[in-house]
Amino acid sequence: EEGRRAGEQYERQVIRRAVLLFRGGEGGSPEDPFVRRQLQQWLAPIWRQEIELFPEQDPLLADLIWQKDDEVAVAEVSLKVDRYDVLRAAERAATLRKVGLSALPVVIGDEWASPEAYSEAVSRQVEWLVGKAMSDGFRRFREKPAALGESDTP
Repeated sequence: EEGRRAGEQYERQVIRRAVLLFRGGEGGSPEDPFVRRQLQQWLAPIWRQEIELFPEQDPLLADLIWQKDDEVAVAEVSLKVDRYDVLRAAERAATLRKVGLSALPVVIGDEWASPEAYSEAVSRQVEWLVGKAMSDGFRRFREKPAALGESDTP
């Protein structure tokens, strides 16, 4: 129970700090009405085709959706990033790519649960911010310009 609460607290903290972690942009949890409406618009072609999504494929179940420039990060957040976090990030980003978005799968955590989780992220091309280290793709996303009208965020 204590571990679950710590994980939920970590996830909430990451969501609140996302603008700093990503250095600008906008988004949040799919529970946020703005983010949920945006996801519903993006996913409309899938619903019109009556395609069923498994939970691990559904971006509405992601921990964090973040947009910068013309790209959307689909992030799974966990204190200890495991292979399932990597798989969910990859599958949920793939769903958004099916509707024509440039979607980047991302995992964010305090540490890797195992060396296999890291290897899975590399093999599935899932970007990451784990501890104080980040993948090149995560760094590239951070360096994208903020959308027009946004203030420059450090």
